[in-house]
Amino acid sequence: MKKLTLILSAFLLLSGWHLAKAQPFQDQLPPLTVEIYQPSKTEGYYFCVPYTLVPPYEYVHALTILDRYGNVVYYKYFNNGGVTSTPVDFKIQPNGQMSFYSTENQKYYMMDSTFTIVDSLEAVNGATADPHELQILDNGNYLLLAYEIVTMDLSDYYYFGSNHNLPGSSEADVIAAVIQEFDPQKNLIFEWKAAEHFDFDDVDENWLNSPGYVDWTHANALELDYDGNILMSCRHFNQIVKIDHNDGHLIWRFGGKDNEFTYDAPPEITFTGQHDIRRNEDGNLTLWNNAEYSTPQTAAALEFKMDEENKTVHIVWNYVYDGSMYSLAMGNHQQISSHKRLVDFGFTESENPPMFTVVEEDYTPIMTIFAPQNYGSYRSYNYPELPWDLPRPSLTCKNIDGDYYLVADEGYSEYHWQNGLIAQSIPIDSPGTYQVFVPFGGGMLASEVFNVEDPDDPCGTTTATKEEELSEQAGISVYPNPTHDLLNLKWESDEEVKAQIQIFDLTGRLVRQQEVQSGENSMSLGHLPKGSYLLILRNEEGRVLYRKRIMLM
Repeated sequence: MKKLTLILSAFLLLSGWHLAKAQPFQDQLPPLTVEIYQPSKTEGYYFCVPYTLVPPYEYVHALTILDRYGNVVYYKYFNNGGVTSTPVDFKIQPNGQMSFYSTENQKYYMMDSTFTIVDSLEAVNGATADPHELQILDNGNYLLLAYEIVTMDLSDYYYFGSNHNLPGSSEADVIAAVIQEFDPQKNLIFEWKAAEHFDFDDVDENWLNSPGYVDWTHANALELDYDGNILMSCRHFNQIVKIDHNDGHLIWRFGGKDNEFTYDAPPEITFTGQHDIRRNEDGNLTLWNNAEYSTPQTAAALEFKMDEENKTVHIVWNYVYDGSMYSLAMGNHQQISSHKRLVDFGFTESENPPMFTVVEEDYTPIMTIFAPQNYGSYRSYNYPELPWDLPRPSLTCKNIDGDYYLVADEGYSEYHWQNGLIAQSIPIDSPGTYQVFVPFGGGMLASEVFNVEDPDDPCGTTTATKEEELSEQAGISVYPNPTHDLLNLKWESDEEVKAQIQIFDLTGRLVRQQEVQSGENSMSLGHLPKGSYLLILRNEEGRVLYRKRIMLM
């Protein structure tokens, strides 16, 4: 032990670091739980902001990027007095910039690939930028959702109070949606005001409480449609509207009191409190039905085929995660590709709430991310590819006089490991996953996860010898190797023995496991990506009986 300490001290001294321990930085984030059902079908990166509206606020509200397996790749949070304490709608825009809304400053900020804020946008003409939507269009224009407060006499509307039977104020402050479009130089070129196009009675009174301060339209999504006009979601109308981009008149209204369309679908199409209206590549409309006032109260990701000329709609996709669950607020439905969808559930009342899930078109689950109770993300996005490189620090496993260390890249002012150690290099003393976070762009950027199955040989330097020794001792052989799909394991034993095969990918992620026993066994590796994997055979006590590098061709 003394030798190990001396070697480690000398090594860290040469690296310019001392070994210390602190609370891991990532412990400030809401802890997320990941369930992966099809590892080969996860891809890319996930952008989200896990936060809560319900005190106590135990964790920071940070811009968060997860990798394909749900590991934290990057996070950045802002203290009060900074840009914002709770950023909202963190996403990549078509121009490659990242954007988010500042709840503190009531404006949008744009960041470059180094997470440096390079621009911002706020509403004009007395309006306030709304946290629900900013779209940077392909032509460089900015399509911004905003709101204004107008005074209305609502004394004739008995919609208020807990039973929705009290009159409104004769001088009520009413929050009304505003759409503003700016050119690339941020000159206002288009403005549309809900107060000039809707009647107050268009609202669903279920959403109203205060008679004097009224959240009327609660618009929460904009989409530039295929014909150049604008789609807008009005949550408190339970309605999607299409707005003429030239003169601002309402082209059609879908849902709510003034619905113009004939439904050819089950009751789930009667969406309420919906979010995230989008037009997909098939020409269909997608949205997230929060369903708080729907019958039944079943939150669902929906896709509609719409005939705008004949005013008919037909539901073509309807995903329900839990038939007893509705969503109080937020959420989105992203069609990642023709065969894959992401569904963000917003705020639900579940004890172990799913934050978002990824499913195939046939509803087969791929992965689900769970958040602590009362936590959710306004929207979550998957990007199979990033438009720029993410310069994650790399880890090198080193054997120094028989002791093993993980060494991170040089050049960073701080190194924070997931186990709380603060140093450029740390000893490997136990099995598990290792990851380091370094400062980048005002936040913390993580390395890939380094998985250690055997702390006596974490670098794999003696893997072949160990495989031969274990194989000879246990009478085990695995074939064919390489394989195209089916892997056979022959286990010669004088008595019946049970064990478990585990297959790990190069990131250390468990991608397959199966119970086996002595004799002839087979295991399917179908649907896994081609490449190298590590096979571990453990007995019922967890001891490693056999390990083998296998190749899937």
